[in-house]
Amino acid sequence: MPDDALGKPNIIVILVDDMGYSDIGCFGSEIRTPNLDSLAAGRLRFSQMYNAARCCPSRAALLTGLNPHQAGVGHMVADLGVPEYQGYLKENAVTIAEALKADGYSTFMSRQVWVTWAATTLAADDLVDSSRSHVSNSDTARCSTYRYVGILTGAGNFYPTSQDLMDQDTLVPLTDLDEFYLTDAISDNAVSMIGEAVSQGPNPVLRIFAWPLYAAQIDRMDQGVGRILEALRSGGVVDNTLIMFLSDNGGCAEFLAEDGSMPQPARYGGINPDGTPVVVGNIPGLRPGGPQTFMSYDLPWANASNTPFRRFKRWTHEGGISTPLIMSWPTRIQESGIVHSPVHLIDIMPTCLDAAGASHPTERAGQQTIPLEGESMLSTVNRGDWERESPIIWEHEGSRAVRQGQWKLVSAIGGGWELYNMERDRTELDDLYARNRSKAQELERIYQEWATAAACCRGPSSARTGTRGCAARASIFQANALYCAPEPSFQRRLEPGDETREPDTRSLTPTIKH
Repeated sequence: MPDDALGKPNIIVILVDDMGYSDIGCFGSEIRTPNLDSLAAGRLRFSQMYNAARCCPSRAALLTGLNPHQAGVGHMVADLGVPEYQGYLKENAVTIAEALKADGYSTFMSRQVWVTWAATTLAADDLVDSSRSHVSNSDTARCSTYRYVGILTGAGNFYPTSQDLMDQDTLVPLTDLDEFYLTDAISDNAVSMIGEAVSQGPNPVLRIFAWPLYAAQIDRMDQGVGRILEALRSGGVVDNTLIMFLSDNGGCAEFLAEDGSMPQPARYGGINPDGTPVVVGNIPGLRPGGPQTFMSYDLPWANASNTPFRRFKRWTHEGGISTPLIMSWPTRIQESGIVHSPVHLIDIMPTCLDAAGASHPTERAGQQTIPLEGESMLSTVNRGDWERESPIIWEHEGSRAVRQGQWKLVSAIGGGWELYNMERDRTELDDLYARNRSKAQELERIYQEWATAAACCRGPSSARTGTRGCAARASIFQANALYCAPEPSFQRRLEPGDETREPDTRSLTPTIKH
């Protein structure tokens, strides 16, 4: 782990879970995040960074530099019977850890994985099997080729009511139960990994850290970022370390009901070390936050998190896909700046490979690999500006969007296309579809060509609504039921066209507060 300005940089990607666009101080939040603010000071912030609207597809895009459908995770982790929605990474999709390992990097990960259903159902011994059976496709060995510490599922209790923290294939004993908190455990392991890498020298290092996150936990997460930065400074390696911080989707508006048989107590509830039970559900009058409760963020706070944008996690309107992005690399980024060009998660891997001077492997597991879909944005380090060549395209559960330059075409689940000028109206309030049909039709063609190539919902579009007679679209909605199957009673969905519960953003502009 060298600190040589002329050598390969160390690379750290910090991914937080379910954090909205304006939830950190340097992007306008009232929550104090001094460590992230200091990371951004004198470095780069990206005002139009996008994710893939949901945890699993965003992780697949980050890990592979591919559109989630190309990588095999077009929806979540249920196998829908077609490669684009198989729920785990394809064999010929190379991960960032695999590509950088081939270039001499040691790779570490302290985070949740959740890019395969296998991660929630397999025995631990199977998850690190490098023999590559079907279910080990997106196991920890693919995500971090040197060492992994974290949880394998997509959600869980932050307090020690269950035993699911793993170090490689071994469950981590939770000895100090009164002090255990998952966010801190991820930070502890991140700092430990930095120390381990520094002591090893001289190989450069890739590390991916991820915290599951909601509202008041942002402060705890920011403290963890501060500890990571201090570990880098203490190790003398901070100057030649490229750090990127972002979120996997917008704030989450999902609701936890208190009057159903789900969620399973073994997953979210349980008994605390002091013998008190965990009460599950958004119960009016019950104060959230402590180990005795398990509640969701719900719609009002999701609105606040995503200010000033519309909608939430799972939607391809701006509130569901917009994330802050901070990029720091002291030896290369000498002045602060804000990059306003649209960027996507798929651009992270090619940027890391570009920074490392590494190439994307052309073969994996005896197959020709899928070429990178993302584009390197490394030129922003030198010039502060960058324009992507290809449009950004989304599809999740039938929510669709295309972003090309200043224009965005977007459709809510089951709804019609809407057209917005992002330079004038990023809050998506003035639909120009009927007034600029030529641009709308141009973007529709781009989407249809992509959808056909990505095999996401085969078949022709019948109208502006995008109604399709294909089995794939039906399978996606069935998959949503599958994903929610363990807890069908507490998933409350916003219906298409439900505008009455969204914030009034007419007086707000999507600018970053200084």
